Amino acid sequence: MDRISRLMSFCFVTAIVAAACQSTQAEDITVHGVRISPVTDTNISSIQSGLVREVHVTVGQTVAPGDLLLTLNDDDARLRLEQALADYEIAKHAAQNELPIQLAERTLAVAEAEYQRAVEVNEKHPGTVSASEVSKLRLASERAELELQQARKTLEAKRLSMTANELEVKAAQLHVSQHRVVAPCRGIVTDISHQIGEWIATGQPCCRLVDLSVLKAEGFVVATSPLELVGKQATLIPQGISTELKIRGRVTFVDPEINPVNGQCRIRVALEDAPKQVHPGLTGSMLVHDSESSE
Repeated sequence: MDRISRLMSFCFVTAIVAAACQSTQAEDITVHGVRISPVTDTNISSIQSGLVREVHVTVGQTVAPGDLLLTLNDDDARLRLEQALADYEIAKHAAQNELPIQLAERTLAVAEAEYQRAVEVNEKHPGTVSASEVSKLRLASERAELELQQARKTLEAKRLSMTANELEVKAAQLHVSQHRVVAPCRGIVTDISHQIGEWIATGQPCCRLVDLSVLKAEGFVVATSPLELVGKQATLIPQGISTELKIRGRVTFVDPEINPVNGQCRIRVALEDAPKQVHPGLTGSMLVHDSESSE
């Protein structure tokens, strides 16, 4: 009887372990029809409109951030910059001219001295200077003080005007720089839609850059709690290359919106150190692991 009990216990434990193993394996999710694409695939647009003066790159060339792609005709923009620079220099000289203040200060000093002298004379010898003359001297002193204040206000306004002209220079410099289309990121030039002499409208794409150094894999998955997949490790098996090639990655995005028809949602995996033979456009299957140690 004890032997039968032990045998039944052993079978029960074995069944539990087997069920646990099957449950663990079932937690890994297989995604079919996965498509590989670059993380960065950018159509570069021109901020300004104008004629293409020069194309600095060719299709297939690798560029870095800040590299010059196209140059537009900027003759008009440069003339505006020269005008802004000239206006700034004029405003700068005017803002640095303190001669009117110095003249007003000396005029005020003389007027105050004459007025004080007349007051002191009348204090010692009353009636020497007439009351009307004293009033005129006091008025001249007050006028000189107001003229000094006006000179200071005028100089302050000229300095503010110089600041405004300086901003106009910066705006003109920015306008000139916007006639140069530069690469915002690293990538390979895969398309150039405009050539020398052709017109580009504002916001119109002129180049396409694709960065093959960082790839992603996207597909659709059915999961009860899809958002919990974010951060999970995944293994991609691309088709058409080698069946032994497996690329590691990590789930970076799961679309929170689930298709009401088939219950699927979009999933994105950032691939880690993808080999050179893996390129955009390839398809394959992917396994999303439940544990960090899964392969």
